[in-house]
Amino acid sequence: MSQVLAETYLFLKGFWRYRETLFWVVVFPALLVALFILIFGSPERSISLNVAAVDLDGGPLASALLKALNSTGVAKVRLAQAGDAARLVANGTYDAVLVVPAGFTENLTQARRAVAYLYYYADPNWGGVARGVVYGVVEEFSASVAKYAVNFTPAPFRPYVEFVAQPISLREAPVEPKLGPGGLALFHVVSVIGVQTLFIGLFTGINIVIERRRDRTLALLLSSPMKSYHIFLGDTLAAAVAVGISAAAVLAVGYTLGADYGAISPGQAAAAALLLAAGLLSTIGIGLLLAPLARTPEAAAAMANGVAFPLMFLGGLAVPQWMIPEWLRIVPMALPLSWCLNGVRAMFLYGYGPLEALSQAAPGAAAGLALYAVGAFVYRRLLHRAQESP
Repeated sequence: MSQVLAETYLFLKGFWRYRETLFWVVVFPALLVALFILIFGSPERSISLNVAAVDLDGGPLASALLKALNSTGVAKVRLAQAGDAARLVANGTYDAVLVVPAGFTENLTQARRAVAYLYYYADPNWGGVARGVVYGVVEEFSASVAKYAVNFTPAPFRPYVEFVAQPISLREAPVEPKLGPGGLALFHVVSVIGVQTLFIGLFTGINIVIERRRDRTLALLLSSPMKSYHIFLGDTLAAAVAVGISAAAVLAVGYTLGADYGAISPGQAAAAALLLAAGLLSTIGIGLLLAPLARTPEAAAAMANGVAFPLMFLGGLAVPQWMIPEWLRIVPMALPLSWCLNGVRAMFLYGYGPLEALSQAAPGAAAGLALYAVGAFVYRRLLHRAQESP
């Protein structure tokens, strides 16, 4: 028993020295529970619906209805152009679209029933929430219109007004999502490839100098005719090959479990490869920016995991962006890989063309290339530091 206790004592004594162990035993579970509570566990977390309104009426009562919907604090109403409202919901642009047709205000002011149309995502969870919020606002607004009409209508005409018990009739049209033939399986395939790109890029960037310094190959490489940027580009290419191998494995398992890639054109596949390459370069750049903070391979691994795991959940990679608390949605907006992955999803899930997806992801891809360029500068500084250190 004394030997067992002695081993336990030695483990506890050295526990704080080994940062990788510290990460997996303390930091990782703490991060995991915090993320789960932030994303899934708080019943009081605020929700934010992306609702569009197509106002074909332009009258004061139509404007008042949209103002009432916007004042809920839940639905952020944006005015959309008249067009295919169902398509705007099916391709994920909006959670719901409320169409107010021409004659809406005129019908209400003349004590006739007015009609509005609601298109919403047909699923029992988020789509049901969107439908319930808009429906509740329209019902309350309809009741207000009826009460106002009765109170300010002369007594001889009140029976005609009271006949319209519900001045506004809301006609609902649930919209099935157009996720392509692979459906949700294809969504998860793209998500996992994005997660692998994140981890491989971060670990490559952080360990690009530290790992070689430990295995004593860095000094050999620096003393050879090889240029320093050859090492940098070689490690980048190695990371790209690793992502390709990982993606091939994910695609194979996804196909076995029902993901169908038949509708993906060669142009879309090429555009997806370009976007993933830009996303990989961005994560390598982030890793290089973090590398000066790590002194040992263990510290580098702990740091990479500490950054990658929160980004996996909060960066719009493994968890859909709409499920992230509103105040944390700045994370996927600031992560270039998230922009690139959204471009891939737009093609594979919603049928976007290659040029359309590339233009949508262009800000993130440009930011990713800029991060990689800054990382290259940091890499040179790391090499100088490695040469100066014994």
